[in-house]
Amino acid sequence: MAKSNFAKRLLVSTSLIGGAVLAQAVAPAMAQLDQIVVTAQSRAKGLQDTPISITALPAEKLAETGIQKAEDLQFLVPNFTMTETGIATNLFIRGIGSGINQAFEQSVATYIDGVHYPRAQQTRSPFLDLERVEVLRGPQAILFGKNAVAGALNITTAKPTDEFEGYFSGAYEFMDEEYVLEGAVSGPITDRIRARLSGRYRDANGYVENLTLGRMEPQREDWLIRGQVEIDLAENFQALFKAEIGEFDVTGRHIEVIGEKPSVAPGPLNGLTYGQILAGAFGASPTVLNTTFDGKRSSNGDFSFNDTTTYSAALTWDAGGYEIRSTTAYQNFEYNELCDCDFTGAVVFDALLQEEYTQWSSELRVTSPVYDRYDFVAGLYWQTSDHDYFDQIAVPANSVLVPAINAVSPGAGNLVPATQAAREATTDGDIYSAFAQVNLRPMDRIELQLGGRLSYEKKSGTRTLSILDLDFQPLSMA
Repeated sequence: MAKSNFAKRLLVSTSLIGGAVLAQAVAPAMAQLDQIVVTAQSRAKGLQDTPISITALPAEKLAETGIQKAEDLQFLVPNFTMTETGIATNLFIRGIGSGINQAFEQSVATYIDGVHYPRAQQTRSPFLDLERVEVLRGPQAILFGKNAVAGALNITTAKPTDEFEGYFSGAYEFMDEEYVLEGAVSGPITDRIRARLSGRYRDANGYVENLTLGRMEPQREDWLIRGQVEIDLAENFQALFKAEIGEFDVTGRHIEVIGEKPSVAPGPLNGLTYGQILAGAFGASPTVLNTTFDGKRSSNGDFSFNDTTTYSAALTWDAGGYEIRSTTAYQNFEYNELCDCDFTGAVVFDALLQEEYTQWSSELRVTSPVYDRYDFVAGLYWQTSDHDYFDQIAVPANSVLVPAINAVSPGAGNLVPATQAAREATTDGDIYSAFAQVNLRPMDRIELQLGGRLSYEKKSGTRTLSILDLDFQPLSMA
């Protein structure tokens, strides 16, 4: 069934900021601290001068703590959580997020170099050669769009430099047989052209033993390559072109079944755990009986294969102190997953998921100088996207569901083997936005921040559900 959705939104935010006087005994110590510069409000400002709740992690801190991807940020950033589940990725700030439905747009917006990455699974991509990561808590809808109700991740990559520089790092973990290689080289090509090339490769053998398949999990292999070229088109006019491609793949999961409770239902299965029922009544692999927290699991296999591509062009013009910046980007993201979603070595059912997302976006943003009494940011935004999503709940021919259903309703279970419930959903979307934010300083030490964003969004989509055989053919009535 086709659907069409039209929406107009006006988002308004105000805040009143007052200064604070530091004790004279504290001031000398504070003066010795290095200032952390952030760009959460479209201009480079000191962290303490930015009137929002924000945690900023510069490149040095990321390297020092071994942060490799967004999921690791939760160990350093208060009120931020991210988990990779068997069928989706969850991002939450202050307990607010979008959940695991693939049709949902994220309430925690992710921006990399000013480009919106709307699919939650894109945040699984590893970090590479970053300048800074900012986690903004609370609604950021004016400058970051409608998908920042809970907050935003604002990620800035390292840029080409005027002088030659580079680095290379390697690490090897002996127990889990994991190694990571990363490096970058940057410098001038001519007086007006600079370039930077970065790359990363990781291979990990896993740390949880899959007793059913006799292998270690999760096995991870990911790589990412980024190239950037910055050109001085004129004295106050620069262009930055970026291309990035990568894969991040996982085979197996770090999920164990522990603490099973015996069945209390009346009948012959009373007093048995799920694992005991699977192994004893249905002849499942005895590995399902291991339900202790011991770094061992039983599973018939899981995987998540992800591919990502991004191209962007940013033009920046300094017009008498006013920064006019245009950012245009194309991105494609797709994945293919298999979830053994009863998370045991018994043959029950499989969940297969595939997704492909393509997006074009463009933003024009004007940032004024900081005057004594005011400054402002204003801009226009456009985005168009195509989203195709598929999933299948597949029941193998030897699934334990067949005898289980037959035991309750004789003959009914024979309708289930070698079938699948296949869903297909498509969504095409267009967004047009205009936004502005002004900071007013009517008197010393008082700042009033006013802003709004007007968005027009149009979406159309379809969804189908089909019951098919495992080869995606219609079921035979014979």
